[in-house]
Amino acid sequence: MEEKVEERMVEVRMEVRDYARKRAEKKREKELKMREDILKKQREKHQLLLQLRLADHEKTLANFIRTKHGPSIYWTPAKHNEATESLLEKMKDESEKKIDSGLVVGFGEEEDDIPAWRNRADPRDEEINGEDKDKKDDDDSRTKNDGDGDEDNGGEKDEDDVDKKVDDEEDSKDKDEDKDEDED
Repeated sequence: MEEKVEERMVEVRMEVRDYARKRAEKKREKELKMREDILKKQREKHQLLLQLRLADHEKTLANFIRTKHGPSIYWTPAKHNEATESLLEKMKDESEKKIDSGLVVGFGEEEDDIPAWRNRADPRDEEINGEDKDKKDDDDSRTKNDGDGDEDNGGEKDEDDVDKKVDDEEDSKDKDEDKDEDED
């Protein structure tokens, strides 16, 4: 009887292990599928972002005249004449055609096809946020605690604090003058 109970317990343990293993496999497959979907969406978003940046860049270049031969050099005259105006219009038309055609830059389906630019910060992000790196560094240096006891308001001084400091300095000067007079 005990042997049957032990055999049954072993069978139940095996069933539980199998069930847990199957559940873990299903969960893993589900997570892998979700990861693939996320990567696919991420590729699409990066592709769209790249297309928008290229379109923006192409619109900027449309304001300049490009040389016909050799490396493309973009230029604009100080004053336009009929010839330069016609060249400029031609460049604008070419740019519009490129933008309308989609400026296609495609990536394959492999994971390695997403280049390093996906992790790189766009310098335009700082411009969009209205912050310049130098300005940010200046702000950081101003907000650092310099030991004046201004921690509660981020390092900035209130008018009351400034007035109090001035009063304290005046009092200390008065005391120093009184001491000097007493010594004489």
